[in-house]
Amino acid sequence: MKNTLISDDKADNSSVEKTQLFLWYVLCFCWGCVLYLTLSFEPNFNIIGVVCIISAIIWGVFYRSKRMLLWSGCFFFFVFGCFWSQIRTKWVEAPVLTKTMSSALVHGTVESNISAFERQKIVLKDVRIEGLASEKTPRRIQLTASFKTPQFQKGDQITARAFLFPPSMPVMIGGYQPARMAFFEQKGAYGSLRELTTYTPSVSDRGFWRFIDRWRQAILERTTATLPPNEAGVAVSLIIGDQNLVLPSVYRLYQIAGITHVLSVSGFHMSLIALLIFFVIRGGLGFFPTLVELWNTKKIAAVITLIVSFLYLVLSDFQTPAVRSFLMIALVLIAVAFDRRVFSLRTVALAAFIILLIQPELVLSISFQLSFMAVVALVRFYAPMMRFLSQKLPPKGLIAFIMKASLGVIVVSALATFVTFPFVIYYFNQVSLYGILGNLLTGFLFSFVIMPILVLAVLLMPFGLESVFLKGAGFFLSQIETVCSVLAELPGAYGMLPSFDGFGLFLFSMGFLVISVCRSRGLWKTGWALICLSALSIITVSTPVFMVSGNGRAFALKDPEKGLLLNESYRQRRITDQWLKRFGIVPENYVLEKRFNPDFVRVKGYKIALTRSACSDADLTFLIKTPQKRKGQAEEDLPCRGAVYTKEDLERGQTHEVFISSTGGIQVKSVCDTLPDRPWWRGYCQSQKRY
Repeated sequence: MKNTLISDDKADNSSVEKTQLFLWYVLCFCWGCVLYLTLSFEPNFNIIGVVCIISAIIWGVFYRSKRMLLWSGCFFFFVFGCFWSQIRTKWVEAPVLTKTMSSALVHGTVESNISAFERQKIVLKDVRIEGLASEKTPRRIQLTASFKTPQFQKGDQITARAFLFPPSMPVMIGGYQPARMAFFEQKGAYGSLRELTTYTPSVSDRGFWRFIDRWRQAILERTTATLPPNEAGVAVSLIIGDQNLVLPSVYRLYQIAGITHVLSVSGFHMSLIALLIFFVIRGGLGFFPTLVELWNTKKIAAVITLIVSFLYLVLSDFQTPAVRSFLMIALVLIAVAFDRRVFSLRTVALAAFIILLIQPELVLSISFQLSFMAVVALVRFYAPMMRFLSQKLPPKGLIAFIMKASLGVIVVSALATFVTFPFVIYYFNQVSLYGILGNLLTGFLFSFVIMPILVLAVLLMPFGLESVFLKGAGFFLSQIETVCSVLAELPGAYGMLPSFDGFGLFLFSMGFLVISVCRSRGLWKTGWALICLSALSIITVSTPVFMVSGNGRAFALKDPEKGLLLNESYRQRRITDQWLKRFGIVPENYVLEKRFNPDFVRVKGYKIALTRSACSDADLTFLIKTPQKRKGQAEEDLPCRGAVYTKEDLERGQTHEVFISSTGGIQVKSVCDTLPDRPWWRGYCQSQKRY
């Protein structure tokens, strides 16, 4: 196994890695995109453009040099990744709402609509907002509407009163940044539809896209009418990738069992559909001997599968994970059609390169990182691991087949779990102890039973014969829910781990990709060194001792004895849940300290006051509570010893965190203090006053 993974030390690193040029070029392009998107300042566009041109010239000059080809090409693609990301940023830059509008009159055209059990999520384009200048009006806004309003379709014209607010700020330093993705999607505002003033349905009811919309809606309506809500939500998610119908309780069970990946249209769904169609077509053509003699049925099946996979992509409404999966499967099918090697890292790299050329910002998206890291691990290490582990298994027979199939599921789950574990901890802080067991118990049902039944149900819907198949799929989905419930009852089935530094995640990613791509022993060792070094970020990350939300309604204290304490405003769930996860606490298991509502707190010898009446001897004061006035003394005259933060300061800086160190003393940082001066953050850190 060892010799199949790395090359001999005697080989020259440059000449060895020359055979992997394209992989290294794509890696450098990805790192260039990451560098631009994570910089703390906006680089000069002209300077990067000039450097990109110079690096291209250098690459061309050394194109025939065996020693310099790798380094000159890597440098060019690294700079090109930075430059291309900046071009994309300037291309999509659009106005963003910076202040809350409690009752805005909005005019727009429905671009997309996602239905859930009790609401609709609509995206409006060609937006006009009364009282807001056109140069300050967002190009797109996303609104939540109840089902009391009409079922909106693409192209509908609406005028409505809406509550609008800017894209969400991070609720803690280093937290998830939804505003960055909203920037690249040109969604400049979010909100809720309060009153529909005028509604003009789209005039055109024909065309391919209208047909697809009606098809998607028909699938949703017939599935929800046939199956109970807990099974219908999962079935709709499997067919069209719409997770809005999945009940929170069901999603929670899938999360504990480690099988939430089946709920989004991704490589899992695309691969199953492609394999099913490919083998059905090829097997069906085998019944025609004359056709088999004249034509290559494998190539015919590959072309038909490619067409069907594209239709499935259209049915999923071109969701980002589905687009990535389709590109990878399309490359595989094209390789089959042209008798090329099917599964290789070059196929994965080419798919990633195409995607990032279209949307370079996706390199920082959760789904992109999880899916591509898992695919790289499987393509690179699955085959050698299976060869090594299956040496002592029986060569033939039913028992051998079952053992190898089970071993294959275990290896796939183990590889995917290992490589995605740091990402899951970094983004979600969650640990599913029985994830491998959950995939082993449910993988067969999803792959070979439920998905084929659902495909037949969709194909028979035009004839009204889908009910039996939907109910059959619902039966097996209920069995999977039972399995997940049993796993959830096992000890330690679900837990949380504290967050670690983002630089550690970068080191792990770089180290794993290096050992996946390289063929020389020196770089192999370097990759493992980076992975080991990334583990240090778990113990070096600093955590705050006190946190206050931007609205001042929630605060938390890290008590050395009792752990994290939250005040009575635990109703701020969007904020406090993220705080709890950051410290490795399961929100559902947290017991609120009802009496934690003090006027001041003491931590590590420092006093932090929450009212003016307690601030006379405080080292730091956050005026977030109604103070108790002393007799004969006005509130504003009460003196404070340390720094004072008012509610206006909290609104301006958003969440504030207090750090205490043995050398630097007490220090206060806010979310806005740590946000870089980038286009997607401009105008956010301002007072959030209503119009």
